[in-house]
Amino acid sequence: MPEVSTVSGGTELSEIQVTEDIIWKKLMSIRMDKAPGADDLVPRFLAALSNEISVPLSIIYNRSLREGEVPNDWRDANVSPIFKSGSRAVPGNYRPVSLTCVLCKVLELIIRLVGYLEGAGLICDTQQWV
Repeated sequence: MPEVSTVSGGTELSEIQVTEDIIWKKLMSIRMDKAPGADDLVPRFLAALSNEISVPLSIIYNRSLREGEVPNDWRDANVSPIFKSGSRAVPGNYRPVSLTCVLCKVLELIIRLVGYLEGAGLICDTQQWV
């Protein structure tokens, strides 16, 4: 059984219900100029298909939250070194940046939204978060 995880407001991740509507909204609001992750799915492509993929994504997201696991493909990342300052010949002057899949980032945004809303007291006990 996976360890219980919570968002900042105290809600267990397994209690979050992700709807097709919130997924569609997040897909439509992602920046189109972002680089794809290891899965090579570009944000423009995902936004164009948002109506068609919102339902299957809601199933995947809800199952992931309920079971505490994400699909194996979401664990892959492209790591690129980004230069900070100083000599470019010194490896310590670079920081690693991981490009994860966009669909995983969308789920992270939804979880952060729930934490923010609950932490700010914007949702009372009788309301659903979406």
